[in-house]
Amino acid sequence: MMPSIEARITKVEQDAGTGWYRISTDDERVKRLDTKIEEKANEAARLIGSLALIDFTEKQGNANPHQPGTFYMNRYYEQAGSLAEKQPQIPVVTETQRPTDPQTAWRIALSVGAKLAVETMPLMPENQRTFEAQKRIAHAWAEWLTSTPSPSQEADDIPY
Repeated sequence: MMPSIEARITKVEQDAGTGWYRISTDDERVKRLDTKIEEKANEAARLIGSLALIDFTEKQGNANPHQPGTFYMNRYYEQAGSLAEKQPQIPVVTETQRPTDPQTAWRIALSVGAKLAVETMPLMPENQRTFEAQKRIAHAWAEWLTSTPSPSQEADDIPY
C-alpha cells in the first residue's frame, strides 16, 4: 500500500531544464512531490487550494551532504482526489407500498380483533367468557377496523 497524506496542493510548476513537474503541498513532512507525467501534473493543478488525499511513492535518493549517513527521500506524485468535494449521494429507494389486498386486510383486522377480544375477556362476566363470545367480539372489531375511514376523509363521514 502506498503512503498518502491529506494536504492542500499549493503550487505545480515544471522545471524547464529537466521536464520534471514539482508539486508543492502544505504538509509538514511532505513538502514536494515530483512527476514527469503531464496528466498527473494537470490533475494536481486542478486541485490547487483544495484539501486532497494525495497518494505518492517514495524512494531513497542521494546522500544528504548536510547530515552524514542520511539520504534524501525522492517522493513521486501518483494521484489525488479532493476531500472538499461532496461525494455523490446515492438515492435510497424504498419499495413502493402496494395497497393491501382485501383478503389480507381482513385477515390482519381479524387477527387484531382476536387479540382485543382476548384482552377484554377479564372484563366480561364469567358466564360470557366463551370461545363463541370471543369470536363474535373479534369479528366485530375486524368489521369496525376494515370499515372505518382513514383520517384524511371528512370527520362527518366517520361512522362512530
